[in-house]
Amino acid sequence: MPKSDFEPRSYAGVLIFKIPLWEEKFPELYHAFSTRVGGVSDGERATMNLSFKRADSAAVVRENYRRLAAAAAAPYEGLVITRQVHGDDILPVKDRALCGKGLADGNITPEYDGLMTDLPGVTLVKHFADCVPLFFYDPVRRVAAISHAGWRGTVKRIGGKTIQSMGETYGSRPQDIYCAIGPSIGPCCFEVDAPVRDAFAQSYGGASPHIHEDGNGKFHIDLQACNREDLLQNGVPAGQIAMANLCTSCNAATFYSHRRDRGHTGTLAGLIGIRG
Repeated sequence: MPKSDFEPRSYAGVLIFKIPLWEEKFPELYHAFSTRVGGVSDGERATMNLSFKRADSAAVVRENYRRLAAAAAAPYEGLVITRQVHGDDILPVKDRALCGKGLADGNITPEYDGLMTDLPGVTLVKHFADCVPLFFYDPVRRVAAISHAGWRGTVKRIGGKTIQSMGETYGSRPQDIYCAIGPSIGPCCFEVDAPVRDAFAQSYGGASPHIHEDGNGKFHIDLQACNREDLLQNGVPAGQIAMANLCTSCNAATFYSHRRDRGHTGTLAGLIGIRG
């Protein structure tokens, strides 16, 4: 894969990935993508599982969130987590009612695959274990957003819909928005059959350069490139899109991967927020 715009950072043993350009350009913003390093989970989830749906106790998951929040300089009490359903709905977080909700008992609601806010101290969180993390920031309106783009969300073009929702809700203009496409399963490892290929062909065109046939009736799809195309088509300048170019499936020591580990794994998280 090409060079990554994300770089690893280690804080008190917790390994996260950040975007150096964003760190330099937007001091009012905090963001991070987690790894499996630095937590207290054990077994197949070792060591930084961030999902209450895995076999970890709620206390273990909460401790992992505390460590991630500290590493990202994000307020733990401001975490907003919603259930993901591989959809394309985006929730504007306009108050702090959802902050911390679900961390106590693991009952994560409501169902939204995208979150956006202009409230300082609200930490938007999405979960990943191969799906594509999409980060957004509008420094003019000071609006942050994050979306979960699995293959279904990529077909539904949740990235472009997040851009549109930021405009409709906060007045953001595409040319002002900076985006980042985080670590996910790469085209090297994302092999699909014809029905999934057909869904991508319908959304991105049958001649899409992001769909490759392997000659055995299977296809490889570049999810990160598809999402980048979607963002470009929605008016985000190419120079304002950071690319991780990191495959979660290939990097077993760093990332969890649902496909590589056949579901016997942990869950990663991306987070973003505006400092208070």
